[in-house]
Parts: sequence; C-alpha cells; structure tokens
Amino acid sequence: MPAAPPCHRSRRRPTSFFSSIAGSSSDGIGFGIDFDELLRSGTNNGSPFGPTSAPTTWRELTSPRLSKQQQKHQHQHQHTPFPTQPSSTRPKAAGIASPAGQQQPQHRTTKPSSSSSSSSSSFPGRWQATKDESQHMQDRILCAQSDPSEMLRLLFDNPLACNHVNICTVLHRCGKLSGTPSLTPAVDNAITQRLLPVLTLVLPACKGRQLCNVAWALVRLGMPDEELFSRIISRLQANNGALLEACNAGELAMVLWAIASAGMTLQYASFFEMAAEPIAAKAVGLRPREIGLITWAYATWLGNDMKLNGQQLQGLGNVMHGSFVETAEGRKGGREGGATATGARKWLLKPMVSLLEATLHVEAQLQAKDIAMIAWAFGKISPMDWNAIGPHVDMLCAVLASSALKSIRRFSAQDLAELSVGVVAMQYDNANLMQLVAYEATRKLRSFSHRELSNIIWAYGKVFRRPRKFVLAAAAEARVRLPHFTPTELANVAWALTVLEVYDVGLFKEVFARAAADEGLQMLQEGDLNQLYQVYSLLRLQAPEAVKGIGRELLMAMEAAWATSKEKEKRTTKRQAAVVKVLENLQIRYEVEAEHDIDILLPDHGVALEVDGPAHFLRNTGHPMGHTIIKRRLLELMGYNVISVPHFEFDRIPYWSSMELKRYLQRKCETDEVLYFNDLDSSKHKPYPPRGKKTRFD
Repeated sequence: MPAAPPCHRSRRRPTSFFSSIAGSSSDGIGFGIDFDELLRSGTNNGSPFGPTSAPTTWRELTSPRLSKQQQKHQHQHQHTPFPTQPSSTRPKAAGIASPAGQQQPQHRTTKPSSSSSSSSSSFPGRWQATKDESQHMQDRILCAQSDPSEMLRLLFDNPLACNHVNICTVLHRCGKLSGTPSLTPAVDNAITQRLLPVLTLVLPACKGRQLCNVAWALVRLGMPDEELFSRIISRLQANNGALLEACNAGELAMVLWAIASAGMTLQYASFFEMAAEPIAAKAVGLRPREIGLITWAYATWLGNDMKLNGQQLQGLGNVMHGSFVETAEGRKGGREGGATATGARKWLLKPMVSLLEATLHVEAQLQAKDIAMIAWAFGKISPMDWNAIGPHVDMLCAVLASSALKSIRRFSAQDLAELSVGVVAMQYDNANLMQLVAYEATRKLRSFSHRELSNIIWAYGKVFRRPRKFVLAAAAEARVRLPHFTPTELANVAWALTVLEVYDVGLFKEVFARAAADEGLQMLQEGDLNQLYQVYSLLRLQAPEAVKGIGRELLMAMEAAWATSKEKEKRTTKRQAAVVKVLENLQIRYEVEAEHDIDILLPDHGVALEVDGPAHFLRNTGHPMGHTIIKRRLLELMGYNVISVPHFEFDRIPYWSSMELKRYLQRKCETDEVLYFNDLDSSKHKPYPPRGKKTRFD
C-alpha cells in the first residue's frame, strides 16, 4: 500500500480559547493562551509536535504492531464512539467568579454509565499500549484535533494501541473546542458516557502534566464529572505534592485557573497553599499570560476566603467602595500600622512577591490583556500586606502604566475597565495613563458591559480624576443603562458621580427609585446601603431636589446599615493616639471617634481633625482618594472646619520632639494664643519660614 500523504497542521497560536466560556462582566478578562508547548512533552510522548506522515486508516496503524490475537479482539469489538441513546444539548453556563467576572460552565449532573466502564476494561491490554505503540496513534489524534468526533473514533477503535497519554490528549483537545459547533450533543454525550469512564480507569498512570490538562478540560466542558475532578486534585496533592513539584508553571496555571473558574477555591483551599512553594520557585521565566492566570486564581481564592471569614480586604471592602467607615481590622493594622494578612495567609506573600518580580522581567512582552489581568489580580492581592508587597507594587504599577501607554489603542473596553480598577485598587495614579484611558473609554463607551461601565466610573471616582468629556459621556450612558444595573452597580455609579460632582438630578432620582423597589431593596447589601447613605447625606445638602420623595423604607434601611457599621468596634491607631497626646499637652479639649465618624473633634474650635493614614492617599502622589474627599466635603457642608493630619507629615516628626509636635498642630489648627506650660516652657503659633516646609524636619 502506498504511503499516505503528510498530515499538515497549522502551527498558528490558537485565538483566545478561554473566550468561549459563557458570559462576560466588568470584572471579566478574556484569555488567549497557547499551551501547545506544554503538550509536546506531556501528551505526545516526548516526540516532535507534528508528524510528517500518518497512516490513513486505523487498520494500517494497528496491523503491523499488534499480534494476531490482539487484532482479532480489536476487530470483534470495533464500535462507534457515539452511544445510540439521545443526548441532551449542552446546558447554558451559570455564573461563577472568573478573572473577568465571566460566567462559569454549569456543572452537569450526567453520570458515566457503569456498562461502558466495564466494557472498556473487559479485555486485557486495553489502554495499556507502550510508548512506541501509542506514538503513532498520538500523531493521528493530533492530525484530527479540529474534529472531536474523529478523535473519539480513533481512540475507541484502537484501545490496544492507546494509553493514558492518548486519552488525556483527546479530552484536552475537546476542551479546547468547547463552545464551537464541532462539539455537538452527540460528541458531548460520548465524552460523558464513554471517555470519562475510561479516563477514570487510567488515572493512576497519569503524570502531573496530564492531570493538569485534564482538570482544565473538565472545567472547559462544564464539569461533567465533579467526582473525577476531585480525584485529579487529590492525586496532585498526594505525597506532599510530589506531582505538583514536577509540573511546570504553565501546567500549574491551568489547574489553578480550573479550580478558581469552577468556583471551588474554598473546597480546595489547601491546594493553593501547596502550590505556592513551586510557584515561588518557578516564577522567574514565567510568561506574562501565565503570571496573569496564576495571580488571578490566587486573587479569586483570597477574595472568597476573606468573605468566608467575615473579613474585608483593606482597600477592597467598605473603604474601596466609598464608605468612610473603617473596620476594626483596618483600624488596628493594615496601612495604618503594618499588615492585615493574618498568620494563616503569610504563605501567600512569597509567591506573590516572586510573581511581582517576574512581571518586572517581562515588561517588553506584556500585551493588553496581560496588563489588564495582572493589574486586576494584584489590585486584589496587594492590600493584604503593604509592608511586604508595597515597594514591589510601586514598581509594578510603573511598569504596567508604561506598557499600557504604548499600546492603549489595542485595549478593549473590558481591558480598560480592568486596568483602571486594578491600578486604582493599588492606590496608584498616573495622570497621562488615566487621561488616555478616559479618551479610549469615551470612544468605546458602547462596547462596555453594564458592570464594566459601572466599574470604570467607580475607578475614576475613587482616584478623583475628572476628565470632563469622559465623565459627562459616562454619566449619560449610565443613565440610559440604569434599568440594567444590579443594585451594587447602581450604588457604585451613584457614589462615584457624587464624588466627581456630577449632580444629574434625573439620574439620582431613578437610582433611588430603583433601589427603593421591593426587588432592589432585598438585593442591597450593607456596603451598598452605606454608599447610598453617603450619597443621600451629601445630596440633601447640595442638591436636595435629587433626593426629594425618597422612599421611607429605603431611608430606614440606609440609616440602619449606617448605624450597624458605626456600632462595629473601632480601635484607635498609634498615630491617632500620638495626636491625642499632643492635644493633651496643648491643653485642648477633644473627643475621639465623635459623631459623623470624626476622628478627633475639637468642640471649642469647631474643628474636625482627621488623622489620615496611607489608606486615604494615592501612594505615588499623596493626593487624597475619593472616599476621603467625599467625607471631608460632607463634614464641611455640616459646618465643621476639617483639618487633615496626613501620615506623611506627622510621621516625619520624631516622637521625642514634643515641642515640634505641638507647633505642628498649632500651625495646622491655626491657634494664635500663647500656651504656657511653666515659667520656661511656652508655645505659640508662628508662620513657618517661606521655604515650602511643614516642619523643620522636612
């Protein structure tokens, strides 16, 4: 028989095979990652990825290599990979957390049939081919990788010439085709009823790289067998993660993405901790997309873990969403005094710092989606421990901003939203970047999803950037989309526009009307109600017509949420205690944690003294953030003289220089009277020499 013509396969990088996961959102980031290199050694028996020639029929492939008895068994049991019973269509995806807020493939409840499992193992030698025997079949499978039905036919027609490598390859390639027309209900049913039972049989023979590929494929296919997925993760964790140690960074990225995309971060929390050490060791040399996938997965796990433990990430909880009520955890430590990361999460710092450093080494390779994904993920992770991560974050933000400025026109609406939210969450401000993002966002405003539009408006409110054209256009677009916003999105938009002083009376009336509706009121969370209460409190003084006729039930709910947040324990920071001590030395009457959430009230002077730590300012410019600005504005409208004592001024004065501390507060409060402490010690306010300094220690 003449030799078959060579089988040519395209070597182009696949286009965004993550993008077929159903759903999209503002938090969303689409992925386009090429894992072909991972399969060269993992699912191709170590051979070159593409064959130069291949047999044309399965008989040609098997007859020279199988014994007559094996061929006889095989001929007697030829079958089609498709069962005769009808199969249901693929269910629509259900919502899950994803890097871009994408929706999770719905977990299917179809169980593999026991009959197909027993038939697959009833003859010895099935799925146990040697490396040489399976190599030719591997080439055939890879030639048919665009046709899942042909791959399944090749696999099930030749069980004696295949092993676990071939089975994993077929499932992985079917996963890559998820969401395409080629993955028909018949193919879907064949995977569930026949391929997965066979995979269960050969699972003990699979190596780490194959297990990672299979885990990824199962999630892509909608999790048809959750028990099998659980067994795969358990295998990877067995023997203190010996298989994990053998995996490369791309394979670890796949399995971490799979767990996080399936919404199982809490169920497999121990896996994230076990994978941290290998990731930290292999971070150098990672590709940008792998860095993005890993950081996104850990950011998703961290967010879910914080919610489970009833905690808020400082900068991503109430404060990041506009409330100027800080939690007890935030006031105790965090950016005020050090680290918010509990001892149970300290293991996360090492891999995250390693990934930060790895990102700095691939600056020239960063693409638009890589920049957006990494910014979003580190925006959630970095507030965990600013002392350990902060210096690296400053360099990371500079690198991301520099790379984004070079390719801003290639950013999609989704990328623009993710980049702005991530950078602002890291408390970084770059005027040129925010201006260009605003320009591109204005051009692509109609392309934003509802959540993405809400998020980018919130980001500009948080950083207090007001590019006029963008702000007005975004407000107009938001007003059109109000019926489609969720209650949280409504609260974010209303809060941000209030910070930016865009007082659209009609928009605010509709926001409160929709929030007051029965369905909206039931869905509003405490953080949403706190934001709306701030908006209401400020508009009542500046634009009373915007809150006229607000529903009584909504008003009561906002007041109750605000009162609940006020009742939470607040601990005086060390900086605040130091200021109080200076006030005592100055013999000035004060009240700590006074009404309206004032840090220190000086009732005799009508002064609201705000002791502002790093959480109130942008890290690289020192400008106050949106939640600080709205608080100051509201207190001023109430008649207080608001005076800020920023950390970068007060902390420069040595604690032992009591006289300079007194003079600093005198200058801040503009106290003209001379204070006599004894015959030799007195203090009086004097204008500082005109050198632009706040203290003599500047």
